[in-house]
Amino acid sequence: MGYVVKEAASADSALTMMLTDPAAIVLCDIDMPGHDGLWFAERALSQWPSTAIVFASGVDKMET
Repeated sequence: MGYVVKEAASADSALTMMLTDPAAIVLCDIDMPGHDGLWFAERALSQWPSTAIVFASGVDKMET
């Protein structure tokens, strides 16, 4: 269908990738190496507010 899927190992590398090729949709884990997904989402949405971010996680902490 013409979709291009990319993978990043961390929140920092995902932001770096988006600098050259912003994503329309991001599937993001809350618990990631380095910074968490909430940190990533805050920064990504401040630069690319039209990007949709979907969280999927196995985190079972109620405060998260």
